[in-house]
Amino acid sequence: MTPITVATNTPGTLIHVGQSPFGVAVTPNGTTAYVTNGGDNTVTPIDLATNTPGTPIPVGIGPSGIAVTPAPGASTSTQLTVNPATPASSATTETLTATVTPTAAGGSVQFQDCTAPLGNPVTVADGSASMTTTLASGTHSLTAVFTPTNATAFTGSMSPTVSYLVNPAPVVPGGNGPIVFDSNRDGKSQIYVMNADGSNQTRLTGPTASNYYPAFSPDGTRIAFTSDRDGNSQIYVMNADGSNQTRLRRVTTGYAVEPAFSPDGTRIAFSGIRGIYVMNADGSNETLLTPNLSGAYDPAFSPDGTRIAFVGGEIFVMSADGSNQTQLTTVSALNSDPHWGIARASTTTLAVTPPSPAGAGSTETLTATITPTTAGAVCSSKTGPPPWALR
Repeated sequence: MTPITVATNTPGTLIHVGQSPFGVAVTPNGTTAYVTNGGDNTVTPIDLATNTPGTPIPVGIGPSGIAVTPAPGASTSTQLTVNPATPASSATTETLTATVTPTAAGGSVQFQDCTAPLGNPVTVADGSASMTTTLASGTHSLTAVFTPTNATAFTGSMSPTVSYLVNPAPVVPGGNGPIVFDSNRDGKSQIYVMNADGSNQTRLTGPTASNYYPAFSPDGTRIAFTSDRDGNSQIYVMNADGSNQTRLRRVTTGYAVEPAFSPDGTRIAFSGIRGIYVMNADGSNETLLTPNLSGAYDPAFSPDGTRIAFVGGEIFVMSADGSNQTQLTTVSALNSDPHWGIARASTTTLAVTPPSPAGAGSTETLTATITPTTAGAVCSSKTGPPPWALR
């Protein structure tokens, strides 16, 4: 058998192996070649560092083709920790840390939320990789996937899933922000703000048109409202001090009323002649969510922004994209103004009696205690509370 240097296509010194060499296979690490010898029914190993043949290995009759199966790499284990501990508050920065063992396993870690990647892969250094992110309100299924640099030396691995809850920012009626409301004290309905104690009542909109249905943005910097200043009732937005009043959409027929910000302030839901709509906070990407419930009204985002409650004769809820519309009430009465409560994070503790260690054959009692015993819900009232700014 003659070795050839691939870079220069230069043949090397002839290597004497068994009779009638036929097949050749090289190990994945490139240190050894194995040659089948059909004439004497053997396989000859060759040290490629010195081109020295080893002792032929007897095999079956007439060996021809040959392949080398790579040895499995060393197993790795990946663990994921998240700081701060769950549940976290909205807008908190979370640190995700993956610990890979053995520490000699070089490579990278891709952090994931469900199957969606969180940022780019992070290089593992001394068995650890970490990243920071800000998770949205809701429950997240977090994992860390390790990919080794040398796949022949080490296997990849994925951490157990970490269920991580981020609570929405609490909304506390009677907080230290102002109250926005509409009043017809000056003739037409206008929008006013006042302090939480009722002082400093200030009109924000002008006297020539009707302005109503005000709603603060979650950060308290903007107010969405409805105005008929350009003919039909349309959705506008302004700064919290009344400046920069801007129309977000214009309807040629019908109306657009009852704006409601999403909890992150990026979207606005509102009602129109054909039902419930949603649009970006700048007025773009307007979408009708209830094409089969013409006349639906009173949209209200859930605290985590994933659902919208509304009225279509009865109280309904749906996903924020309009899917999964579900009727909640079935009474022939006036139903209006749905509002969401805040679902507090729950904790579960486990107690076992008798205490450990127990005797063989004894009966154990396992008791789980869950707090709090109540949770948030969709509420309905004929008159809702005034919108409060979060400051």
